[in-house]
Amino acid sequence: MARIAHAADSIKDLVFKINEVVINPLILLMFAVAIVVFLYGVFRFITTNKVAGKDVTGFTRDQGKSHIMWGLIGIFIMIAVYAIMNLILGTLGIDGVNVESGEVDLGTIAPDSVFGPE
Repeated sequence: MARIAHAADSIKDLVFKINEVVINPLILLMFAVAIVVFLYGVFRFITTNKVAGKDVTGFTRDQGKSHIMWGLIGIFIMIAVYAIMNLILGTLGIDGVNVESGEVDLGTIAPDSVFGPE
């Protein structure tokens, strides 16, 4: 019985660590990359002089527009991921998961409810 309870605590710790060390930084990194791509596109769009032909740097305004579009798509996807996570957690009534901070608190898992009676 003690080993089962210890295993449940280990699973809880594993889920918390995966969420803390892998998932949340990955989401934050993707969001940052989308913002950088968007801002790069805005910069390229503003600083490029020619519309159809390439300027001295070799870029066109259309390339700037493309970066802006893909940056906005990336930002939209990351916001949608956040919204879908909240929707799933709210629909299924899962408590103990804070999407904003990335904390997971599964509470105490009773070994009988997971593994059945001994």
